[in-house]
Amino acid sequence: MRVGQWVVAAYNKKFYVGQILAFEPEGDVSINFLARKKPGEYRWPKSQDIGSFHPHFVFFSQPRVQKVGSSYFVSNEEQIVKLFETYRKNNM
Repeated sequence: MRVGQWVVAAYNKKFYVGQILAFEPEGDVSINFLARKKPGEYRWPKSQDIGSFHPHFVFFSQPRVQKVGSSYFVSNEEQIVKLFETYRKNNM
């Protein structure tokens, strides 16, 4: 993982798409999360939504995020949903 990379993390029985702000190889990862507007479409929330997590909660590191205007579109969200269901069954 690296700063600026898009990732998907599991939290509270949901998944969240965000960008890594800081990563300590032996510690937590800080992520700035997008807010989901509708399926596949996200925006930055009015106030930053930053969380620090153990890397174990980052279950996907290849979301395809594309910015169009002020929105961000995740073209492989269907794949993410399937991966999250497997992650949730095994880890939550």
